[in-house]
Amino acid sequence: MLKRAELEGRSDDANIDIVKKRIETYRTQTEPLIEIFLKEGIDYYPVAGNTTIEDTFKHICKILDNLS
Repeated sequence: MLKRAELEGRSDDANIDIVKKRIETYRTQTEPLIEIFLKEGIDYYPVAGNTTIEDTFKHICKILDNLS
């Protein structure tokens, strides 16, 4: 996120306290859903968030194409 702040001029991403809070919120509120989904047999498709926008988009499209 710090790199995104630098590249895109996003001041919210430049604040380390905001970044830490986002990561903590992910870990406490979002990440636990992975285990719940897997336990319940709900489809879960991980997507890496550390790639380019284009690569992430391609990955998501590939997942969606395989669903049909």
